[in-house]
Amino acid sequence: MTPSELIGRVPDLPSLPEVYFQVDRVLQDPDFSLQELSEVIEREPAIAARLLRLANSALYGFSGHIDTIQRAVTMIGSDEIRDLILSSAVLSAFKRMPVGAVSMRSFWEHSIACGLAARNIAALTGAANMQRYYIYGLLHDIGRLVLFLALPQRMGDLLIRHRNSEGHLVDLEHDALGFTHETVGGTLLEGWRLPRALVGVVARHHCNGEESGAGREAAVVHFADLTVNAMSMGSSGTRLVPELDERAWERVGLEVDEIPILCADTLEQFENVVAAFFD
Repeated sequence: MTPSELIGRVPDLPSLPEVYFQVDRVLQDPDFSLQELSEVIEREPAIAARLLRLANSALYGFSGHIDTIQRAVTMIGSDEIRDLILSSAVLSAFKRMPVGAVSMRSFWEHSIACGLAARNIAALTGAANMQRYYIYGLLHDIGRLVLFLALPQRMGDLLIRHRNSEGHLVDLEHDALGFTHETVGGTLLEGWRLPRALVGVVARHHCNGEESGAGREAAVVHFADLTVNAMSMGSSGTRLVPELDERAWERVGLEVDEIPILCADTLEQFENVVAAFFD
């Protein structure tokens, strides 16, 4: 079975809401107006409300209260608004799916924490376009949700083996299926017509040496995932801290004495951002 065939086995697999593609089309027009963009977002009240909560959360730490979508777009920037809509849409689409093997709340807490940690690493290392790292981290394990939905019994068995210390869950996936949640996630996002850079990061975030083709963005998400697993911030099913890929660590560019700052910043932001997603 290929990853595409596996995705096709999931009944009622969510798709992205039209508002995401409407926003993307608006942003493709070099003459778009903030009012036009705001009006498109406001047609989806639930997403607009979550967007305002996120704009006022510790994810940004603005001093004044942001109470309109147009103000949020002005303060945050149109490209990052698109990413926030994407993150909100994906969470809304999946959070009520019947995944019995893991707690959906814990899964998204892990994903949010990884997104925050990736963004904080980008900030500490002076990465360009640091805001994109949040969505990279948030969606890194989306393929594992698909595996749980498509193969509940088989994944349940792999979880038992993993919890009996028979190996890392990602390695057990590969041995049992011939591919991992990374490939499934990349295939899903590619089918959703999402940006190639995002697809590549999700498909390679465990890095696994030079042969993986993973770039710096995937290396940052790899270390962010390792960090929040070590801090027990939610879980996508694994109970072991992923193995650190040494080549990925070199690409990240973080100093060892900056790791406590990374952990403190991520913890400080975490509860507030989780509340913005789930309230």
